[in-house]
Amino acid sequence: MKSNERAIFSEAVPQDIDLNEKEQLEFLKNAISSSRFYPFPAAQNPKYRYYSDNTYFNITDSLSLFLILDRYKPKRIIEVGSGFSSACILDTVEKHLRYIPHLTFIEPYAERLRSLLSTQDMNNCRLIENIVQQVDKSAFQDLNENDILFIDSSHISKVGSDLNY
Repeated sequence: MKSNERAIFSEAVPQDIDLNEKEQLEFLKNAISSSRFYPFPAAQNPKYRYYSDNTYFNITDSLSLFLILDRYKPKRIIEVGSGFSSACILDTVEKHLRYIPHLTFIEPYAERLRSLLSTQDMNNCRLIENIVQQVDKSAFQDLNENDILFIDSSHISKVGSDLNY
C-alpha cells in the first residue's frame, strides 16, 4: 500500500457516510448510453449558451453535469456561483429535459449570468444576488431527493469564505 493510500481511503472518509457504491456503478453504466445525447458544441454557437472549448467548465465537467441532470431529473436545482456551469444547466433544461425544474441561482456578481438568461429563463428561475453566507437558509429547505445543490463558488477556503460556509 502506498504511503498515503490508507489515509486517503480509510481515515479521510468518515465511516458513517454511505458511499452507495452500487448506485455509483449503476450511474456509470447508464452514463455510457446517455452520453450519446450530449448536445453541446465545442465552439461558441448562437443556438447554445454553453460551449465546451472554454477554460472554466470544460467538456468533462459539462458531460458529468449533463449526465447527472439526465439521470436524476431534479425538480429543483440550486446553484451557488454561476457561469459556464449555469449555461450548461440552462441548455440541458431547454434542449434535453422534458420538463422545467425550478432553478435558483445564488450569485453576488450576476452580470454574466444575466447575459445568459432569456426572458423565459427569468420566468422559470430565481436569482438571488447575494453571497451565500447572507442567503436565508429557508432557500434550501425545499430541496428533496434527487434535487441538486451545485456549488460553483469561489473555490477558496479561508476564514469567512463561501466555501467553508
